[in-house]
Amino acid sequence: MSHLSKNKLQGQLKEAFFNSSSLVTLDLGYNRFDGSIPTWISRLSQLTYLILSNNNLEGDVPTQLCQLNQLRLVDLSHNNLSGYISPCLDFTSLHSSDHEVASPFLNFHPGCSEVPNRGCILEYQGDRIEESVEFTTKTLSYSYHGKVLTYMSGVDLSCNKLTGPIPPQVGNHTRIHTLNLSDNNLTGPAHNNLSGRTPERVAQYNTFGENSYEGNPLLCGPPLHKSCETTRPPSPIPGASTDKEEDNDLINMDIFYMSFTGSYIIVLLGIAAVLYINPYWRQAWFYLAETWMTSCYYFIVDNLSHRFCH
Repeated sequence: MSHLSKNKLQGQLKEAFFNSSSLVTLDLGYNRFDGSIPTWISRLSQLTYLILSNNNLEGDVPTQLCQLNQLRLVDLSHNNLSGYISPCLDFTSLHSSDHEVASPFLNFHPGCSEVPNRGCILEYQGDRIEESVEFTTKTLSYSYHGKVLTYMSGVDLSCNKLTGPIPPQVGNHTRIHTLNLSDNNLTGPAHNNLSGRTPERVAQYNTFGENSYEGNPLLCGPPLHKSCETTRPPSPIPGASTDKEEDNDLINMDIFYMSFTGSYIIVLLGIAAVLYINPYWRQAWFYLAETWMTSCYYFIVDNLSHRFCH
């Protein structure tokens, strides 16, 4: 294994690990390496964990990575890599499931001292040195080691200058646990059309930020700023009214008076029509009207005469 991350190493990756065919981990992240990723990387037949993040590497992602059938964790993020995403990563252990899972421990090659000298090769078969790899998931960096590391797999190509579509072969990476292709110049279909309330923020969903739901305008709920509750207009301030509201009130009253008058006229016309058609009802109506008028007359006369007499 080679853990040289978080130093100030610079220059190009030429032939430093050219003959390290038994190398399992190559961690050169957080340095100042530039140039392209060398093609001799295909000679590292046992390479399983490749961490080259946070450097100044440029050029294409080499297709030679596809010849590493043990490769299961690749972090090339935060570089200046360009070109297309190669679909051939489908041939690595990110997809196949019939390869032997490597042990998370290392042992010294026979003939090496307890502290290996330069040129001494480590074999990935014993149980004396525990392998450890640091990998970033959802902006959080975790250190995987021991048996847990054997179950971890992922690809991080974020924060580069990659172009073109996402190859459909990525869907064949059935063993992958983490895939990050964000902050590139990729084209083609993206996002989804999800709707409704976001999942409750518990367990794994608690790590999801707002950008995790980007491109789904119909979603609502935290961590999004769009609430799922139906918004109601604010109630008007008491005593305050606008000219528009007053105009609406006047219009409503005019409609009320017009409808009341129309209804009253229709009732009177209906009664007149019935009396005109039916002579018996007309005679009865005139009799009732005459009786009512006579009663009113005598009622008024009696009350007025009684009042004047006293």
